[in-house]
Amino acid sequence: MKTMSIVGRITKDAELNIRKAGETEIPVTNFNVAVNTRKATAERDAQGKRVYKTTTDYIRVTLWRDHAKSMVPYLQKGRLVAVTGDFELETWMDRQNQVHPIAHMTSPSIELLDANKAKDDEPTETVAAVEVDPDELPFE
Repeated sequence: MKTMSIVGRITKDAELNIRKAGETEIPVTNFNVAVNTRKATAERDAQGKRVYKTTTDYIRVTLWRDHAKSMVPYLQKGRLVAVTGDFELETWMDRQNQVHPIAHMTSPSIELLDANKAKDDEPTETVAAVEVDPDELPFE
């Protein structure tokens, strides 16, 4: 089994798409997570401190069915997420016909690590407080 855990930021708002399989419509969403890696180099700066190089890897993530429908509103550009699941190594070709590797995770578990960045035009839901008699509680 090939399992991977990553922490990174979503590169673009996720959009819900519908794929048809015969008469069945299947919700799906794809998005990329940018993961930064900091590596020490052999170089040193003027103060003698080690120089670090940061590289960014992009991991493709696919969610299907109810998982896709429920998560799309929260998968916004810049959100910090932890993603864990099985992956496959794939390749893609750029405009210069160079082949690049990419990891693709399908139906992983996702944890949102930062506060929800609600859009200004979205209404916020409020819940009314309920008065409870302490004698009616099933615990002390």
